[in-house]
This record gives sequence, structure tokens and C-alpha cells, in this order.
Amino acid sequence: LDARLARWFAGDEHARIAMFLAELLGLGADDRDPRLAAARRDRRLGADQLRRAWLDWLGAEVAARPLVIVVDDLQWADAASLAHLDAALAALADRPLLIIGFARPELAALAPALWRDRPLDRVVLAPLAPRAAAELVSAALGPIAPARAARMVELAAGNPYFLEELLRHGDDDALPASVRAIAHGRIAALPILARRVLRAASLVPAITATALARVVGEPEETIASALATLVASDLLIPTADGHGFRSELYRIAALEGLVDQDRARS
Repeated sequence: LDARLARWFAGDEHARIAMFLAELLGLGADDRDPRLAAARRDRRLGADQLRRAWLDWLGAEVAARPLVIVVDDLQWADAASLAHLDAALAALADRPLLIIGFARPELAALAPALWRDRPLDRVVLAPLAPRAAAELVSAALGPIAPARAARMVELAAGNPYFLEELLRHGDDDALPASVRAIAHGRIAALPILARRVLRAASLVPAITATALARVVGEPEETIASALATLVASDLLIPTADGHGFRSELYRIAALEGLVDQDRARS
């Protein structure tokens, strides 16, 4: 970090920026500096100093050449990190700075206002087409039973990582632990009511607000709101007669999460 910052800063300015960036990154900043001690005592002062150091560094970088920042899994980013990125977009709006963020669909529900006031191009990646997924299955496994290949394509639902894990696992009668963990993790991150509605959806033949209201025991208007959350999280998709699971694996994961109360209501 010191070597990088030495390209643009010297003396006390270099020391200040290096110290607060080290604090931001958890690199063990010098506890003896009174400026850092004051920033740690005063949360607002500390936030201001961290952001100032961040913007000073980025400003120097983009003054020399265009800069691209790539962030993966934005749906897991903490609020402070998102705020620092937003501050950079605001402060360096006239500079050659590009931020590329990758995220799962649930980011729309977790941070609906993210970068709304900045120049933003949103690109939604479409799932793998069934034909493309089938070609990957054939290329990886060679000739296999059509029913087994179709099952893998169905479970993956266009998700390349899921398909890769299913191919690696090789047993189409059980979900790989990696895929099961992701499915359960996405469900666990939902609000409580949305989780209950999803579990109920795994039990009913037709996923409608009316049917789910009988299972969950909540008004249809409340169920409709939960369904909207599940669609925004890309776990359910609208259909002509109600809703359906985005992937069979999410129905399986929801079934595995059933509690006795759910079964009794069904």
C-alpha cells in the first residue's frame, strides 16, 4: 500500500492517506498516531477521515489514467462499502472512473436505491438456454440417458454454476451439497413471511395467493406482497395461472425446510 501511494503522495499527506486506508482495510494502522486515535473515538470523524483518504487515493489514480473498479457479489456488500463506492461516483463524476458490480437478483430488494442518482446502466444476464445447457451436459458427460440429462438441465434452470456442480456431482438423485447450501442460504436470507410462503408454495399444486393464504393463514393481500418479494429474489416466476419455482431445486430446498406447522396446515 505504501509503495502504491508513494506514486502520488509524499510526506504527511502520504502518511495520512496510508494510515486511514490501512485502517479501512484492516491492515494494522499505527495506533500511536493521534489522528487515528481521535477518529476511533469519534465515529463520525472516523467515517469522514476514511472516506477522505479513499477519495484522495482514487482521485490521484484517475488523474493519471482511467480506472475500473470491479466488485463481485454486491448483494453481500456492507452498507459502508456501498457508501464509499457511491461517494466515489459522486466526487469523481467528471473523471474517467467506471464501477462494474455483479450481483444476484436479490440486490434489488436489499438495496433498491443503489446508485439510483448516478449514471447507471443495468444489464440483466439471461439464464443459459436449455439447448446450451444440454450441450454442456453432453460435452462433459458424453452420451447419457436423455431423462438424466433433462433432469440436470431442469435443476440448473440456466444457472452455469449449478449446472457445473450437478455435472461434478454426477448423481441426479440427490442435490450436491454446494448447490443445496446456496439454495438454503438464499431462502434463509428472506424475510420470515416470505420464507413461510415459499415453504407453503412447495406443497400446493397451484401457487396462487388464494391457495397459499389457506396454508399460511394470512390475508391474500399479505400473501401477494410476499409473492412479490419472492419474484424480486428470483426464487419464483409469474406464470399464466399464478406462480412457479424458478428452479426445481428451490422447491426441493423449500420442502426440506418445512416444519410440522406447515405440514399440518397443508
